[in-house]
Amino acid sequence: MIGLLLFGVVLWSIWRERQSDKRTTVSHIPVECGPNVKGSVVKANGFTFYRARIEPSGNQQFPNLIAKVHGIKRDEVEMHLDEVLQIKYYPGDGSAPCARKDDPAFLDVVYVTPVAVADLHVLFWPPGIKNWNFESGHNYQLDVAILSDAISRRCEFEFVWTGDTNTSSCRLITDGTKQHSERPAVPLPSLIPDKAEPPPSLTL
Repeated sequence: MIGLLLFGVVLWSIWRERQSDKRTTVSHIPVECGPNVKGSVVKANGFTFYRARIEPSGNQQFPNLIAKVHGIKRDEVEMHLDEVLQIKYYPGDGSAPCARKDDPAFLDVVYVTPVAVADLHVLFWPPGIKNWNFESGHNYQLDVAILSDAISRRCEFEFVWTGDTNTSSCRLITDGTKQHSERPAVPLPSLIPDKAEPPPSLTL
């Protein structure tokens, strides 16, 4: 009787260990971004979207995705950012999508209006920050946290803005610990007039 009890305890311990292994197999949220990534650059109705693709390769799911910009560098110089900015996922209605295999989620890292104004697709502008745009002729690094229900990933995107969507690019360059610049922060770019808002839903 005692032997059967011990055998049951051993089986239960093995089962618990395997369940724990299953829970820890997902080490990070899979993120891709670049000119050669499917769906990463989308042009529709005069707008251009530079997007990050989030799609697991297995049976994992990443529900309730949100993304927050924690820092911005322009030409390697840290810019002054008083608040964290939340940016949108496709289709731009502020929803928090779920990424699955064969059903990816797309994060709008940067979008460009029909009049060639490049901007962050923010959920809203906090009171402490005036809306601004990317200035052409500069390289930008965006420190972005991508979060799901029980996991997060810190990414750095590089946006090269020439003023022309045909020669500009956005790509994922690093993942992990944020690298702090020792150079002084610079003010955010100057204010711009009211810009056209992107349509609420665009076809991928």
